Amino acid sequence: MQFRIRGPVFTGNNMQPDPQMLLSQTVSDPQAAALQNLLDLSPASMFSLDGGLCYTAFNRKHAQGMQALCGLEIHPGDNFLECIQLPADREAASRNLARALAGEEFTELITLGSEERFKITILLLHTPIRAENGAVVGVHIYSEDVTDLRKAEDRLLDYQHHMEALAQERAEQARRASEAKFKILFHSLPLPSAIFRLVTSPAGELLDWIIEDANDFGAAVFGKAPQDLPGHRVSEFVEAHILAPYLAVCQDIRASGGFRMFESFFEPHQRHYLTTAFMLSPDLYAIINLDITEEKEAEARLRESEERYRLLFTSCLDGVLITGPDGSVQAANQAALEMLGWTAEELKRLTRRELFDQQDPLLPSARREHSRLGRYMGELTVIRKDGSKFPGEVSTCSFTDWRGKRSMGIFIYDLSIRRQLEEALSYSEELFRLLLANSLEAILLTTPGNGSIQQANPAAERLFGWTEAELCALGRGRIMDMSSLGAQNAVKQRGIAGHFTGEVTHFRKDGSKFPAQVSTFLFKDRHGNERACVLIRDISARQKAEAHLKPA
Repeated sequence: MQFRIRGPVFTGNNMQPDPQMLLSQTVSDPQAAALQNLLDLSPASMFSLDGGLCYTAFNRKHAQGMQALCGLEIHPGDNFLECIQLPADREAASRNLARALAGEEFTELITLGSEERFKITILLLHTPIRAENGAVVGVHIYSEDVTDLRKAEDRLLDYQHHMEALAQERAEQARRASEAKFKILFHSLPLPSAIFRLVTSPAGELLDWIIEDANDFGAAVFGKAPQDLPGHRVSEFVEAHILAPYLAVCQDIRASGGFRMFESFFEPHQRHYLTTAFMLSPDLYAIINLDITEEKEAEARLRESEERYRLLFTSCLDGVLITGPDGSVQAANQAALEMLGWTAEELKRLTRRELFDQQDPLLPSARREHSRLGRYMGELTVIRKDGSKFPGEVSTCSFTDWRGKRSMGIFIYDLSIRRQLEEALSYSEELFRLLLANSLEAILLTTPGNGSIQQANPAAERLFGWTEAELCALGRGRIMDMSSLGAQNAVKQRGIAGHFTGEVTHFRKDGSKFPAQVSTFLFKDRHGNERACVLIRDISARQKAEAHLKPA
C-alpha cells in the first residue's frame, strides 16, 4: 500500500491536515474520502508512518485493533511506538520499522499483547515509502489478524500430536499383546527354543550372545533351569570352537534379513537339530530347534544297510535276480549275468518265465510253496541265453521295497559242477581228479561210517583255513556243528537215502561259524570201498542279502 496524497490525512470520517506530508500527487477531498471508505471496508489493518514513525494514515480496522490492544484512540501525527504499551511489543515493532526505513520490504509474523488483556497474532507486510528521488520517507504496513488461524493451526497440531500419541500407545499395546502371545507360544513349544541379545564389537562384528529367554527344552540344552539363564553369555556354557559356526549363521541372517533353516550337530550333547533362526529386532535373535537325531541315525543306518546290500548283491557268487509282481526282471548281479549269458539291459526285457524251464515237473510245486510261504528253496531247471539248460539250486523270497511295492528275490546256484563230479566218478578217475583240484567249490571225500576225511581240495583249504593234512586229521565231526539241527538232518537223511542236500553250520580254523549249503552223494572207489563226496558252499553272503530284502 502506498498513499500518494498531498494535503489532509484522515482517520475514520474526521479529516485533519498533516503539514508534514509532502507527496508528489494532489488528491481532492472527495477522492480521499472515497479511498478512506474503501480502506475501511478491508478486513485487514493498514496504516502508514512517516520517517519519525508518526501516523500519516490508517483505516478503521487498525484503529479498532489499537483500541483493543493498547486501550488508546489513535490520531494522525501520534507516534506509533509511543502508543504501544508493552516493552517487548515496542522493541519488536521498533526493530521491524528500522528495517523498513532502511529500505527493506519484508513480511513478519508476530504475537502482540498479553494473556491478561488482549493477545493477537498478526502477519505484517512492511513496505518502504519512497519520495520521487528514491529516498525512504515513511513506511506502509499491512497487517492481517491471523490469531484464529494460528489457534486453529495450534489446535490441529495439538490434535495431530494427540493422534500420534494415541497411535503410538495403541501400537505399544499391540506390541505388548503380540509379545505376550509370542511368549506363551514360545514357552509352550515342545522344542528347544531361546532368544538372545547380540553382543557386538565397535566395528559391528558379532562376538557373543546374551541369553534373554529360553523355554524348558531350550534351557535343558545348557543344563540349566529357564530362570537361571537370562543375563548369561552363551560362551559361558559353550566352547568357542563350537559357538563359532552358529555365530557365523547369525551374522549372515542379521545382514540379509529373513530367516534360515539349517541342520546342525551339537557336539556337547551329540544331538542333531533342524534349526529355524530369525531376527526379532535389530539386536534380538531367536532360534527354534527340532531334534532330528533319531532321523539322522536312521538315515545313517539305512545308508549303511544299503551299502552292505549293494556289496552283497555285487559280490555274491550266487546269481541274484530282483523281479517285480509281474515277473519282470528289475535288477541282476554280475554272477547272474555271467551265469545266464545276458546283459543287464537284455535281462530287464525278460520275465521269470523266460529264465526257467516251464516244462520242469518241479516248477508247479515250487510256485505253490512260494505262494504259501513267501519263499522256496530247491532245484529247478534254468535256461541260458543260448537256450542251453542247467540244473540250478534256487532260493526265492518275497519282500516289500521302500516304496511299498512287492518284489521277489531269486538266488541261483549252478549245480552243473556237482553233476559233472557225479558223472566223472563213473567215467574217469583222472577227470574226477582234475575237477576236484580245479573246482571253486569246497569238496571233501569222506568215509560214511566214521566221518573221517581222506581228501580235501584247494577250495576246501581256502574255505576252512586248514591244510588238507589238518582237515584229514580232524575229520568231519570237528569242522561241522554236530549239535545243529542241520547236521542231525544230514546224518539221518544220508543214512536213509544215501545222499543229502541242505544247510549245515560249519567251523573255520579261527573258530568262527558260517552257514553252508551241503550236498553229498555216495560212490565206490576203485577198491570197492564206499565213500561220500561232500560239496560245501558258504552261503553267509546269500543269507545277508536275503535279510536285507526284508522278507514279508
